[in-house]
Amino acid sequence: MKDFHSDRGEIDYETLHEIDPEVILLRGLEDKPATEFEETVLAYMRDHAVASDLTAVENGDVYRGGPLYQGPITNLVLTERAAQQVYDVDEELFDRERVSDIVNGDIAE
Repeated sequence: MKDFHSDRGEIDYETLHEIDPEVILLRGLEDKPATEFEETVLAYMRDHAVASDLTAVENGDVYRGGPLYQGPITNLVLTERAAQQVYDVDEELFDRERVSDIVNGDIAE
């Protein structure tokens, strides 16, 4: 994906077309708000001759992934976001207050 790659490598749309994923999570775009992601990245993919034929693109199942390097709290938040996007989960998947207590050292042994 030439326009949206990092120095870790690149997968072109033709390779993705061979695999034809049902869901695509793109790293490196997590700072874009959802609407901007849809208006730029997803719009580009929908207009691309090959990318537009991918099942994930056709079904609107292309999402912002998380950063490559993330800690456990970021991982909790992004896992929850992915569950909401991909599986329509609408409840919280972790106890934010407990995580806050742990971070602040307010957990009694």
